[in-house]
Amino acid sequence: MPKRAFYMLTNALVIGLAAMGFVEVGCAHSARYPLRLYDLEERQLLEKATTVIVGRTTEAQWEPARQPISWNRQPGISTARLVKVRLSVEQVIRGTANDSQLMAYYWAPEVFTNGSSLHLPIRGERAVHYFVTEQGVLRYVTDLVRSTTPVFTGAHSQPPKAIGASVEAKIAAILLTPGEGMNVGEFTTNLSTAAADALQFVGFIGTLPLLEAFGKSSVWDVKWAACVQLYRSGFMGHDGCIDKLAPEASEHGRETELRTLQAQRANADSRFRHAFLADPIRTAKDYALLPGNAGIADFLRVISQHPDKELAVRAQKELESCCRGGPA
Repeated sequence: MPKRAFYMLTNALVIGLAAMGFVEVGCAHSARYPLRLYDLEERQLLEKATTVIVGRTTEAQWEPARQPISWNRQPGISTARLVKVRLSVEQVIRGTANDSQLMAYYWAPEVFTNGSSLHLPIRGERAVHYFVTEQGVLRYVTDLVRSTTPVFTGAHSQPPKAIGASVEAKIAAILLTPGEGMNVGEFTTNLSTAAADALQFVGFIGTLPLLEAFGKSSVWDVKWAACVQLYRSGFMGHDGCIDKLAPEASEHGRETELRTLQAQRANADSRFRHAFLADPIRTAKDYALLPGNAGIADFLRVISQHPDKELAVRAQKELESCCRGGPA
């Protein structure tokens, strides 16, 4: 056999054996860490999780194991790779964590053209993490997509005061209570995300006092961002802080934003008043964020505190007749 042909054959055999070894390793990891493919919102992640912690990612190690992916919910992803995440535990919300550090695994998207809510490891990120225990190791509730709720309020050496004793209330308080080392710019930029997550957990009544508490902040940008969020998130009748902060808006470079908000509010308030008085329950259903009657009752409770007395009385009347079993 010519020398060149011999070397080509030898190289082919080596590559083939290496590939077989890689496939065996990949299959072994796939068996130990079977894919968990769910497309879930925050409340659903919490429902499935047996361990929930607040922690900061200190290390994210991409393991050699990878596997092809075919998932109709995320058709742009073609390959996933196993990731081992090390977390510094700050709070345990559900379950147990015996050490200040823990490790968890998930399959991260490695080769993809597009995707939504993808879970890509970010060192230093602080978040609420949702886990299950599978074959003796912690796994994120779902692979590929996010199994975390980002926290932009900094660290909390003590659990912040929650509106209620539920796990949902504890998470909402973490998302919307200033902690140690909070980056104001990052927080205000991401406040809409944090508010939306809190609303999923505790609805309007649970989120309202948390956002209103920012009105006492010594940082004007925080007060303004929280006030604007009360309007953007649909807290009808609870966004009067925009008018109170109006005199200061100009000196903080917010005059154009203020004028836009005031015009939008005037139109939105008029339309809402007409719609709510015509059909309170249908309107409440349209705004509801908690599931079922709990969501209707939650929104009606917010409107029962509306400064417009006619709206408030009508909301209270509907609440008493339709949804007394809603959240307290």
